[in-house]
Amino acid sequence: MNEVPVKQSYKLKAGDEIFIKIPLRFDRNLENFPQHIYFDILYYDKDIIVINKPDRLVIHPAYGHYNNTLINGLINVFPELVNKKGLSRYGLVHRIDKDTSGILIIARNEMAQYNLVTQFKERKVKKKYIAIVYGKMENLEGVIHTRIGRNPLERKKMSVLLTDGKEAITEYKVISYLKDATFVELSPHTGRTHQLRVHMSYIRHPILGDIIYSRGKSKFHYLGLMLCAKEIKFFHPVTEEIMEFKVEIPERFKIILNRNSIL
Repeated sequence: MNEVPVKQSYKLKAGDEIFIKIPLRFDRNLENFPQHIYFDILYYDKDIIVINKPDRLVIHPAYGHYNNTLINGLINVFPELVNKKGLSRYGLVHRIDKDTSGILIIARNEMAQYNLVTQFKERKVKKKYIAIVYGKMENLEGVIHTRIGRNPLERKKMSVLLTDGKEAITEYKVISYLKDATFVELSPHTGRTHQLRVHMSYIRHPILGDIIYSRGKSKFHYLGLMLCAKEIKFFHPVTEEIMEFKVEIPERFKIILNRNSIL
């Protein structure tokens, strides 16, 4: 504004000159660029791939993250995901945040993708996360049932809303107490954006390392977000066999669990 940056709350006046910087167009062909990206492959067959995504790894290219993403790594190992007929989003059927580590399922063909997406919609997929949260939770277990939607004041954040938003249900169970934190198991029954992070902040126990929803708290933030998709259970989209996968507790969790002696 008049060659000087202004706050969003600034009110236009007669004679003001507005300068807008238009970013370069994002080239979606960058998504087709294979790269060597580290991630563990837990299982694969002709229909599905199950991986353990490291924390701080972006899922797919976007503004600010043009490469070095999970998609770049996936198509390096499974190049057919690029041009597979009928397959959308490179086989992704669900997502986890960049800073969250853990299990992801990828479909290798259209039929498998449709089946798995349907299982998620019908809540047939059972997921368990582990997290370390601030403070000592009073109840050993419980259910958080709210509505979650876009924060009306900060559009990049999600929040609990009284009327708008979508139904969000999270079941929690205390695993152990630490000096000034709680090690918990979280089971989301719905899949809203940032659901677990929003819910834990809502009950005043934000997840350690969460610089967005921790209300200024940032202890151990250098280790990353203390949230991991540890277990998943679903039906194989073709054989209908029950598939169940678990990953080990990440090293960043072990550092805090060892430092913060259990009470």
